[in-house]
Amino acid sequence: MLSAVSVSSGGEDDSFDSEEDLMFSDLSSEEDTLMTTEDAEHIAGSARKSVFECLDEASVSRKAEALVVQTSSLLSLSTHEAKALLRFYKWDENRLNDEWFSEEAKVRDKVGLLLEDRDKASGEGTSTSAQGAVDPSLCGICFENFPEDDMFAMECGHGFCRSCWNSYSQTAIDEGPSCLQLRCIQPSCNKLVTEDVMLSLVQDAARRDKYKQFWLRSFVEESRKLKWCTAPGCSMVLKCFDCPASDTPLDVRCDCGHLFCFTCGEETHRPATCSMREKWVIKNSAESENLNWILANSKPCPKCKRPIEKNYGCMHMTCAVCKHEFCWLCLGAWSEHGERTGGFYSCNKYKSKDKSRGADRKRRDFARASLERYMHYFERWNANKASCSKARETLDRFRGLEDLLTQVSTNTRTPMSQLAFIPEACKQVIECRKTLMWTYTYGYYNFDKEKAGNMKEFFEFLQGDAEYSLELLHNCVEVDLHKFVDAENCGDVSKGEFNEFRSKLTGLTKVTRDYFEKLVFELENGLEEIKARYGSV
Repeated sequence: MLSAVSVSSGGEDDSFDSEEDLMFSDLSSEEDTLMTTEDAEHIAGSARKSVFECLDEASVSRKAEALVVQTSSLLSLSTHEAKALLRFYKWDENRLNDEWFSEEAKVRDKVGLLLEDRDKASGEGTSTSAQGAVDPSLCGICFENFPEDDMFAMECGHGFCRSCWNSYSQTAIDEGPSCLQLRCIQPSCNKLVTEDVMLSLVQDAARRDKYKQFWLRSFVEESRKLKWCTAPGCSMVLKCFDCPASDTPLDVRCDCGHLFCFTCGEETHRPATCSMREKWVIKNSAESENLNWILANSKPCPKCKRPIEKNYGCMHMTCAVCKHEFCWLCLGAWSEHGERTGGFYSCNKYKSKDKSRGADRKRRDFARASLERYMHYFERWNANKASCSKARETLDRFRGLEDLLTQVSTNTRTPMSQLAFIPEACKQVIECRKTLMWTYTYGYYNFDKEKAGNMKEFFEFLQGDAEYSLELLHNCVEVDLHKFVDAENCGDVSKGEFNEFRSKLTGLTKVTRDYFEKLVFELENGLEEIKARYGSV
């Protein structure tokens, strides 16, 4: 896996030992032709350093409860009040503590937690309904009289029948997570309906479970340090110990095997930043590039302003929309053309207006150049995306029912336990293709100015080396491997020949992985540093 980080069982620091370790490997080096089990684990998803862990829902729930109990003890509050405070502050206990101990009354008012003596200080009875009724048995919603046990009021004293409270609470749960900040039925009251009150009011078991799930979702989705795994059907949660900046990508791998960017929740896209990825996706899917093409290859009808593409050699144009006839060269009315303009099909008015139309030509040239530049990067981005998909198909053929792996095992008389290097190589191809794909996005947004010429050349040099190393690995997986899959070709294959292939594939896997990891590291830390270290290209 490329630069994805995970929790290591041994707790060892695998960071680079020295600056020399950052130098790119020689692809033909003999010392990189073997890959240990530890190397394979790196490809599968182990870490350069431990910055995240995977949690199931039960573990997440326990962590949430532990934080609530800790906060409750520190602030001398009930666990339900502590929970409400933590949710309001997006589960940031440090920020909550700072504001609580400096302005407790203000925090209580914002969250909707009343002071214990507020009712006494107000001088009001605790049985006032929504209509201000003095009768404690009258519900201000349904205007029915009820026994005292069938009425309910929170600390604010606004009493309503339990049936109305139940309907009010259940409707709030049905409407979604906003029920976690539900207030008293009384419109002018800011009192929060805390978890204990909500669960005592709601009788429906399914809604109670739904309400509890909203709390769990809040703990995960409103915390900067937690993210749901984005794989369909996966309920695992990833916790980051050292959250990156808002635009800095962080590759994480869930225990289910899914790899994604912790920062933006999208597919991994290093070395491109999260904002680059977002702009690139929008650019590829929006109409912006279509508009660029229209601008570069069409002209607006002088009458209705609709864009028109010239598809014949003749300068006599007729707008398909408004039927206006005009000259393609000068955009003047065709009726004004004749011998005095140099002939119907040889308009010299274009030359007389050449100066005034200089800005228009410049605009078109810029649009055309911009489109050509975009297409250069997009075509290569898309080609690597397609290659990545093909590599996934190859991996699926080995993973599925292990048919191909079984064939290799049978044909080469090699135990299945010794063939793990094959799917690992496929995984490496996928990750490298994805990284190479996003280097084109990185290049598009980082080298869009002429003054970046030298750095652009250096970047393209490194990118070209990366493509070369990946092609060697990809070819070994897609071409060389098939010799051992097809039984007819394996008749004369010796054990030594297969061992030689294994050594070659494991070596290429390790070299390619290391090269791409170091490439991404350098791109994310600035090419000026590596260029100064190794000299100009």
